[in-house]
Order: sequence, then structure tokens, then C-alpha cells
Amino acid sequence: MEVRVHGLFDGFEGYYLPSSDDIDRALATAVVALDANVMLSLYRYNAQTVTDVLSILEALGDRLVVPHQSLVEFHRNRLSVISNPGAALKELRDALEKSRSNADGALGRWAQQVAMDEPLLVRLRGDLKEALDSIETRAIQVVPDRISPDTPSDEDTVLTRLGAVLKGKVLPKPDESDWSAMVDEGKRRVSAKQPPGYLDAEKADLQAEGAAGDYLVYWQSVLHLDPSGGFDLSPSVSA
Repeated sequence: MEVRVHGLFDGFEGYYLPSSDDIDRALATAVVALDANVMLSLYRYNAQTVTDVLSILEALGDRLVVPHQSLVEFHRNRLSVISNPGAALKELRDALEKSRSNADGALGRWAQQVAMDEPLLVRLRGDLKEALDSIETRAIQVVPDRISPDTPSDEDTVLTRLGAVLKGKVLPKPDESDWSAMVDEGKRRVSAKQPPGYLDAEKADLQAEGAAGDYLVYWQSVLHLDPSGGFDLSPSVSA
């Protein structure tokens, strides 16, 4: 029986970093499959960055695809991401108030130690309040530009602009039997710590597909490249 021999890199490609030429070629020719976090991050960027990212995605043309699982996770997590700025603002205001109280108390204790004149202490406390109030005011002014959970969908500029860019780019929902089989495979890979898609173990109890979400994105992306299903799903060293 003939035994096939291999070279140093055969089967171990994932251990090595691609060359500059490899990266340039991939950027120019590869299919780009969007993860949900790429789309959700548009709610975290300023207006110019959102425009830049959407322009890049639009320029990809037919090379851009969105696996069905990515869209599921986008819609599933969208409202919680939108609400984060409000929660973060409350956290900031609470922290500023705590800082105000701590600094004011420390200032008062220091004034006693050095026998500070009362008029000077009053001015210093005024300066402290003015500085913290200024930070809070400028932070609050940012919020009206943000989309909130109660913004109607047709007034959500990120949603409408993203929808235009991704029109005709979203891969269809897999057949139930295929989806179920791939979920089982994804969960097996998580248990075996086998890439791709095993780093979502903490999501095992959070959604119907368990921790298999990343694997479902990978599986449908590769299937899009090779509809015959002849792609290699053997263990790999890179996620």
C-alpha cells in the first residue's frame, strides 16, 4: 500500500501567520462573512465611523455575505446593545457623585488640618463642583444623538442604512435537519475544545443553539463557498 508523505506545513497551516501577500490577496478576493458583533458595533461608534464601516462593507459587493446565525444574534442582542449607553451614563453619573462626595469630604478634612480660611474652602469646593458638573453636562449632551430602545425602527439610522447595504447578502435559514445536525456538531466541538467555534462555552445555557453559534456561522460561510458540501470539517488549530 502506497503511503503518502507530507511536508513540514501539511496539516499544520493554522500554526503559522500568513504573509503580507497572503493578507493582501485575501483582502482583495476573499468572501467576507459578517459576525453579529460587527453589525452590533455600529451602535457603539460615532457617526463618521459608522459611515466609514458601511462604505467598506458596500465596497465589498458580491464578496459580502451574512450567515443566518449572525443575523439571528444581531436581532437577538440589538436592544440590549442600544440600551447600554443609557446604563453607562447612569454608571458615570453615579461615579461622579461618589467622587464629588469623597473629594468634598477629603477637602474638608484637609482644610481642618491646615486651618484653611473658610472663604478659600468655599472657593475650592465651588471649583470641584464646577469641574464635575462640566464633565456630567458634556456627557449628557452626547446621549440625544444615540439611538434608544424606544426609537421606532424606521427612525433607527443604523438599522435602515445597514439594511440597505445588506440587501440580498443574507444567507437563507438552513433546513431544520441541517441546522439540528450542525448544532450537535458545534456542541461536540465545544466539549472537545475543537476549533472552530469552541470558545462560546459560557453561552451554553443562554440560547436555543447553546454554544454552537460561532460554529453555525463558520459552517454556513464555508457551505456558501462550496455548495456541494465537500468542504473539510476536520479538526483545525485555528478558530
